[in-house]
Amino acid sequence: MIWGLQQYFRPVCMNEVTFQFATSFLTGCAICGLTLLCPSLHMDKIMIGDIMLLIPGLMSTNAIRDVLIGDTLSGIIRLIAALLLAAALTLGFMGAIILFGRLGL
Repeated sequence: MIWGLQQYFRPVCMNEVTFQFATSFLTGCAICGLTLLCPSLHMDKIMIGDIMLLIPGLMSTNAIRDVLIGDTLSGIIRLIAALLLAAALTLGFMGAIILFGRLGL
């Protein structure tokens, strides 16, 4: 599902933050919907597995490497970008959980 969303939303979204938020929100909604249909599924474990696919780990690693090499400004900018993407990921999943929580999940 995440692969399909990446193929569809990558050309449509204007920037990476919007793409990350939309992908995580729709994935979270799909997971919440599946757990409503099949209560034996564990929503938290499925979401953790999906978060691992979307988290900007390589970007964070490159940012820390830049800081350690001596490119302080470039490293800080990359680290802020990685944290912004992680925040969009968090807000997307949180929005799906809150939306389905109000619906009675």
